Amino acid sequence: MAPRLQESGYDLRLCYEIKSNLRREQLRVLSAAGIGYVQAGVENLSSRVLKLMDKGVTGCQNVRLLRDAETVGMNLNWNYLYGFPGEAEEDYDAICDQVPALHHLTPPFNATRIKVERFSPYFDRPELGFDDLRPAAHYHHIYDLPDSELADLVYLFDSPKRGISPACLVRLQQAVSGWKGAYVECRLTYCDLGDHIVLVDTRPGFDWHLLDLTDPLELTVFRLLDMPHSPASLLHKAAARHEDATGDRIGALLARWRRLGLVFTDGGQYIHVVPAVANQDLMRLVGSRLHSAEPLAPALAAAGGVR
Repeated sequence: MAPRLQESGYDLRLCYEIKSNLRREQLRVLSAAGIGYVQAGVENLSSRVLKLMDKGVTGCQNVRLLRDAETVGMNLNWNYLYGFPGEAEEDYDAICDQVPALHHLTPPFNATRIKVERFSPYFDRPELGFDDLRPAAHYHHIYDLPDSELADLVYLFDSPKRGISPACLVRLQQAVSGWKGAYVECRLTYCDLGDHIVLVDTRPGFDWHLLDLTDPLELTVFRLLDMPHSPASLLHKAAARHEDATGDRIGALLARWRRLGLVFTDGGQYIHVVPAVANQDLMRLVGSRLHSAEPLAPALAAAGGVR
């Protein structure tokens, strides 16, 4: 559909729901078709929790979507969901520790407890952990019907509270709040110049501003981390190109890049979190007006035009 919209010649501004496993070029196609704002099915950054949700994606894939949307100028909306049967506090602690490295990517709108939807796995299979579903409370303000009748009509259901403790929830909420507050001022980008890669950082949680990657092994590993990789996979691919590639060197490099906030790790995989430089300031400025009546021309003028 998107290529046909692009070929139509219409000047469109569309909102669309997407899965979170789309790749950068697919996002570019959507953007070129006028789909500049998407509801993305990210919902969590822990692979283990995503598996409990039966999402079919990993935490690193979700971070990839956030990163690549920043590269192409795609505006996102997503919520960080919690409260799944079987989730553990370490699933959230490991993510909260890494949130400062993501402050330049679109934050979740909120941290929200799951509501079970009709036709979802949790609705169809009560053995997954929600065996006492009730029509969501707000329906009682709309329909004067007993629960027994509402249950056959409604789409959303309240469920028993499952998952993380109140203390863990507070930490998650604080991480999301800090992310939302920092995003407006945070930037992290890279420019690949062939024989070296230049990275620029303005995130307050890190004490560096400019980094120039020149070592051939570092360049290879950074480019490989455009997609999620395990350390073993990185070593296998890097060793085919560099005689000096070893497990210790790869491990030390990943540890250093994690301290610098360049990579996200989850479920044994790593991915770099750096969008390609593409005038992110302008894209955020124009993107904020996609769904308003305000014309784009003043925004472009304020930003100094497209560079």
